[in-house]
Formats: sequence, structure tokens, C-alpha cells
Amino acid sequence: MHGEAAQVPALPWRDRVQVLASELRAELLAHPGAVHLVLGDSLNGPIAQAVGLTLLAILADAGLAPADVAHLLNVHILGSVAVQLAEPTDNDTTRFHWGLDRLLDGLAAHATRFAHTEQ
Repeated sequence: MHGEAAQVPALPWRDRVQVLASELRAELLAHPGAVHLVLGDSLNGPIAQAVGLTLLAILADAGLAPADVAHLLNVHILGSVAVQLAEPTDNDTTRFHWGLDRLLDGLAAHATRFAHTEQ
């Protein structure tokens, strides 16, 4: 996983999350056995830690509670991969992006609402 685009602070946080989530999903689909490892073990390897830290930094930049939101995004990514591996369809990628967009819509609204209550 490269994630260079996800690490470009000039990009909007939403674009960075989309890139990182899409790359993580693609890697998990390319290595189906890794899904069980991700679900059953803490991710202490250097790549896993780098991905996690990148995601937390993006979410903090957006003004979101990083740990809670990272969990929500991970559940969406892992759930999408698990469903696709169990019952592949022609529109799995479309469904993944549709769901990710809806999550990000809600998170953006939450971040905006939260920012206004702090002022």
C-alpha cells in the first residue's frame, strides 16, 4: 500500500480518506487471507501502524474524533471486503464507494456542526 495521495495535506480530508480506504480495500481483496488476520489480531506491523497513523492524522485534520471515526471506517472497509469475498457481485466496488460517500457525508456534517458549537 502506497498511500502517497492520502498523505498530501493540501488535499481535502475527504479525498484523503477515500484514497486510503480504497487502497486498503484493494489490498485486502488482493490478499483475502489477510482479512482474518485483520479481524483477529492487533495490527502492530510497521505498514499497519503507518496506515493507522495516516488515517488518524487525516481525521484529526478534519476536526473529527479520530479513534471513533477510524473504527467506523474500518468496519465499513472490512465489512465490504467480507461481503464481496463471500458473495461477489458485479457492483461491489460501486456499493463500497456509495457507502463510503454516505459515511463521509455524515462525518462532514458532524464536523461542521461540532465546529459551530465550539465557537
